[in-house]
Amino acid sequence: MKPLAFMVGGFVVNARRSTMSNVAQIWIGPTPGFVGWAIRTITGSTVNHAKIAITDDLDIGAEPHGARIRRQRDYEGGYWSRFAFDDDQRKLIVKMATMLENTGYNYVDDALIPLTRWFDRHGIEYPNWLKRHISSTRTLQCAQLVDLAYSLSGVQLFDDGRLPGSVYPGSFEALFRHNGWMP
Repeated sequence: MKPLAFMVGGFVVNARRSTMSNVAQIWIGPTPGFVGWAIRTITGSTVNHAKIAITDDLDIGAEPHGARIRRQRDYEGGYWSRFAFDDDQRKLIVKMATMLENTGYNYVDDALIPLTRWFDRHGIEYPNWLKRHISSTRTLQCAQLVDLAYSLSGVQLFDDGRLPGSVYPGSFEALFRHNGWMP
C-alpha cells in the first residue's frame, strides 16, 4: 500500500486509518454561544457547525478568521458521518480539504441563509447576484467548506439541484438522518 502521509500547516497528516476512523468524515453539531444559537434559530436546525476530520485528532473547519486546522474537539451533541471510503478516497478528501486552509470566512453567506431558504421554500429561482455570490469560493462558511472539499474529491453530497455553495450546517441534517448517523 502507498503511504498516505503528507505535511499540512506544520502537521503531519496521515489519511490511513482503520475503518472506524473519522478521517475524511464530516462532523456536524451545535456549538456554544450567541452566534451558534442564532444560526440554529434562523435555520430551524439543531446544528450550526460542520467540519472534516483530516486525521484522528485534527480537523479543518471554517472559522471567523478563516479555515483552520485544529486539534479535534467534539462539542456536546455532535454527530459524525460514516461514509465507507477506501484509503484513496480518504486521502483525496483530506488533500482537498486541507487545500482550503486559510480561505477567508463568509459572513455574508451566514446572513444570506434566511434569504436562500425563503427562495427555496417558495420554489423561486435565485436572482443572478445571489447565484454569483453563493457559488463563489473566495470565502466560505463551514458548510460550504465541507461541501466544496467533498465536491473537489468527486463526492456529491446533495442531488437536489441546489447551487454549489447553497448549503448551511443544517443542510446536512437530512443526509445524516437518512443514513442513520443522527436520530
